[in-house]
Amino acid sequence: GFKGNKSTTGMIETFAPFSALRTLGADVVGDQLAETKLDRPESKLILRVGNGDKVFEIGGRTFGTRDYYLRAAGGKEIYLVASKNLADFEFPESRFMQRQVKEIETKDVTSVLLKAGNKEKRFLQQNRLSTKDAFWAAQETPEAKSETFENYLHKVESLSASGYVEESAIAGATKVLEISWHEDEKAKEILTIYRGGEPGKEKYYGVSTTTVMPVELPKTSTEQVEQDLASVLAE
Repeated sequence: GFKGNKSTTGMIETFAPFSALRTLGADVVGDQLAETKLDRPESKLILRVGNGDKVFEIGGRTFGTRDYYLRAAGGKEIYLVASKNLADFEFPESRFMQRQVKEIETKDVTSVLLKAGNKEKRFLQQNRLSTKDAFWAAQETPEAKSETFENYLHKVESLSASGYVEESAIAGATKVLEISWHEDEKAKEILTIYRGGEPGKEKYYGVSTTTVMPVELPKTSTEQVEQDLASVLAE
């Protein structure tokens, strides 16, 4: 599974109520049934609702409009369901997967806290409500713009999940860093990055407030984030 992105909410709102374009009846048999591909359905749709699972068998698609043939599992009546209602479910990751590691808007962030090992450093966002005048500065030198951290933060925020993984993937992994985005004194988003795998075959993972579950991160860009960490903390 995976955490849904903002498009998921819109999909759910337009999906319900789940209705068919029309019914083909319950007496479709023989060659006609074979044409719907419901004689040997290869996929199904499961809707988990309050009173249990609703399971539907999905058959083939019509020519032209590419609508779906569908029937309730164990039932005989066949329905024709609009393509727009089911097409996105065939490859849901491409549209509905939450790939961003954080969602808080930059204008709402007053500071960022970076931790690695026994070291930590806080950076403040000055003039945050002005896109033109906003800049990042180390807490110790609040008036001195830190382009080093600004570039580093951009690399971190550009990380994108390539897929979701099991919790076991990070069980024995090395914790690389923890970064948190704060609004005033409260941490609104937290991202923890891990490195796992054998030497030469390392993989990077992340868990954040936004993804909820562990995700795999792109090796090249995340490796760069790790390599730049020491210089950012030493600034």
